[in-house]
Amino acid sequence: MTIDTFQHLVSLVERSKTLSSRQVRDLTDHLRVISVEIQILAAEDAQAAESICNFLTCAMFESTRDERTDPLATSGRKGMLLSFRPYEQTHPVLVEHGYGLANILSALGV
Repeated sequence: MTIDTFQHLVSLVERSKTLSSRQVRDLTDHLRVISVEIQILAAEDAQAAESICNFLTCAMFESTRDERTDPLATSGRKGMLLSFRPYEQTHPVLVEHGYGLANILSALGV
């Protein structure tokens, strides 16, 4: 995840009108760890890292929109979860924080 992607996702989170300050903090914390861990994965498999970033961006965008479309937000979250799943054994910190993001989004009704 490039610094620009990370900053973009944090900006989406901070601008969202549907998130509490605690959710903003928790999402930002997860994103910060993911941005570091995704670089480790990218050194091994750049396409896998790019795929995760694309699903993550979609999930975060669709979940934090002011006029959220729940089927799109849910699809984005599910895609994000599936993109992390193959790395449960090899990149557990990355996956833990990816699943943490998904839990917060799920609590929003996504």
